[in-house]
Amino acid sequence: MHEDPRSTSPHLTHQEQLLLDIVAESADPVGARIATRRLADSGVSLSEASTSRLLARLDELGLTASSGRKGRTVTGAGRRLARFNRRTLRQANGLHQALDIQDARQLLDLLYARRSAEREAARWAALRATPADVTRLEELLIEHRRALDAGGNARLCGMRFHREIFRVSRNRILQAIGDVVLDESLAPLELVLDVITGGHGTFAQSQPEHLDVLEAVRTGDPDVAERTMLAHVNRLIEEAERAAADRGADVVKRLLELTL
Repeated sequence: MHEDPRSTSPHLTHQEQLLLDIVAESADPVGARIATRRLADSGVSLSEASTSRLLARLDELGLTASSGRKGRTVTGAGRRLARFNRRTLRQANGLHQALDIQDARQLLDLLYARRSAEREAARWAALRATPADVTRLEELLIEHRRALDAGGNARLCGMRFHREIFRVSRNRILQAIGDVVLDESLAPLELVLDVITGGHGTFAQSQPEHLDVLEAVRTGDPDVAERTMLAHVNRLIEEAERAAADRGADVVKRLLELTL
């Protein structure tokens, strides 16, 4: 298995990344003249001398190799990095579109995705939590309780608990999903949920539900951990669905517009 390009490759400038892509995608060696022309097609205007210097740097980094007067070809390391960069850009663009929550249906879709991921994360957390992990979860719940009693930022405390469950799962795939569905850019959506649950009189209900999850993690019971997390997220979904139905999707959409 190849090493992760993120851990073994240097940071490239935008121009260097474009140039690496040009060489990697070419079936034939690429010289400075051709590379300069293709860079221009991508909106980057450089002299051939500047392009030659960039190619020399890619050579020094072991990402390209000289083929004499024919130009450069990509090395194995260069091909892996170019592939990784393209995949990262594609994923970033896809996530940006997916997380652009504009209406009630999209908010519910996010909660549905969270339900699938969080129930599994809770299960693995129960199987893999250390005593130190349990202590950290306890501390977060104490902070949450204090925030509720003192009128502090209970929403932030609640999100920290959810993020910690993903971390404790020690499942890299689940952690990556958690980074997406609990991204800080989505924090305003939690405010919308606060308004919804506040209207239903259930704003403070999350803290004791989190305590149920903690107890299952503490005792190492994956079935109960999954079941309690599922019940918690299901309640949020049901309340969001009820809000969209009772007050109308337009009201929820207006809330999203005010917070995002």
